[in-house]
Amino acid sequence: MAFQTAGLGNRRDVDDALTGYARTQRQRRQALEVVRQSRLTLNAATESYRQGALDFLNVDDPEQALLQAQGQRATADTLTEVDLVAR
Repeated sequence: MAFQTAGLGNRRDVDDALTGYARTQRQRRQALEVVRQSRLTLNAATESYRQGALDFLNVDDPEQALLQAQGQRATADTLTEVDLVAR
């Protein structure tokens, strides 16, 4: 009986680890997509600024958004790696 209980506990631990890893991987992919979209937005704003269609303040906001997205991506990367080690 104790052997069966230990086996079920180990299985639950493995299931929890896989679920946690899948969750952090999903968050990482989402963060990467936000970075990609932010970079595209910044590129478009920068090009419009170069052509004289926008002033620099309209480039500053997308740049800040990209930096924030990159920070979130770095956090997601770290959580994914920590999740691998911790489990």
